[in-house]
Amino acid sequence: MNAIGDMARQLILSTNQTNLKTQLDDLAIQVSTGVTHDVNEHLNGDTSLLLSINRSLENIEAYEQNIVEAGIVANMMQTSLEIMQTASQETADALINADMTPDTSLLTDLASDAEDSLDIIMGELNRSLSERYLYSGTATNTAAVYSTEELLDDLTDHVSTSGAVTVEEILSEVEDFFSEAGFYDTNSYSGSIDSISSIPISETDSVSIDITATHEDIKSLLIPLSMAAISMDGSLGIDINTQMDVLRESGEDLYGVQTNITSLRASLGMVEARIEEASVRNESEKSAISLAKVELIGIDSYEASVEYENASVQLEMLYAITSRSSSLNLVNFL
Repeated sequence: MNAIGDMARQLILSTNQTNLKTQLDDLAIQVSTGVTHDVNEHLNGDTSLLLSINRSLENIEAYEQNIVEAGIVANMMQTSLEIMQTASQETADALINADMTPDTSLLTDLASDAEDSLDIIMGELNRSLSERYLYSGTATNTAAVYSTEELLDDLTDHVSTSGAVTVEEILSEVEDFFSEAGFYDTNSYSGSIDSISSIPISETDSVSIDITATHEDIKSLLIPLSMAAISMDGSLGIDINTQMDVLRESGEDLYGVQTNITSLRASLGMVEARIEEASVRNESEKSAISLAKVELIGIDSYEASVEYENASVQLEMLYAITSRSSSLNLVNFL
C-alpha cells in the first residue's frame, strides 16, 4: 500500500510541476509581450474583431512594400531624367553656335559631342533595377532600346535614302523616324507598348509610373541629338553650310524641348510626393490599428508579473517537497 501511495504522490507532484512550468512559460510570454497567451479565452471565443484587425495590418504591410518599390523606381527615374536633361542642355550650349565655327573638324567634334550625349540618354533608357528595366513598359525583363550606334545607322539610312538635303527636309525625316509607330517605336525600341499597371499604395490611392522610352517628351530629346549626330555623315551628301545649319537647328531645338523634360520631371515629382504622403498615412494608420490590437488582447503587465513571481515561488516550494520525498536533484527535476 505504501508503494502505491508513493507512486500516486509522485504522479501528483509531477503533474503539478508540469502545470506550474507551463503556467510560468505562459506568464513569461505575457510579461514580455504585454498580450495574452490565450487569445480565444481572453476574448470569450469572439475573435472576429481581432481577425479584422490582423487583415488590416496585413493590407497595410502589402501597401508598405508597394510604397518602397514605387519609391525606388520613381527616384531612379527622376535621377535618370536629370542626367538626360543635363547632358542635353550642355550639348545645346555647344550646338547653338555651330554656324560661328565653319571648320569641318570643329563641326565634326560638335556632332561627336551630340552622339556622346545621345549615348548617355540611351544608356539611361536602359537603366535597370535588379534586372528590371525601368523604361520598357511591361516588358521589364527586356532592355528598352538598342545601341546608339545601331540607332544612328538606321537613322542615317532612313534620311539618306529619302534624298533629303535641306535642313527642313532632314528634320522632317528625322521626326518621321521618331514618330508614333515609326521606325524607332517599332524597331529601335524593344520594350512593350503596354504601360505598367497602377500600383496601389493605400486603400484609396494608387500611382502610375508609365514612362517608357517611347514617351514623346523623351523622344523630343532624341530627335535633335540624333539629327546633330548624323549631320557630318558623308552619305547624306550635304555641304558644310547645311551641316552648320543642321547643328545649329539641333541646338535650338534642344533648348526648346527642355521644358518638356522639366514638365515630365515635375509630374514624376508629384508621384513621389504622393508616395511619401501615403507612407506617412499608412504608418499612422498602422500605429493606430496596432494600438487597438494591443488594447483588445493586451493584459495588465504588473498583474502578470505578480502572477509570475507567485508561480515561481510555488515551483520552488514544490521542488523542495519533491526533492525530499524522492531525493531528486535539481538537474533531474528540470
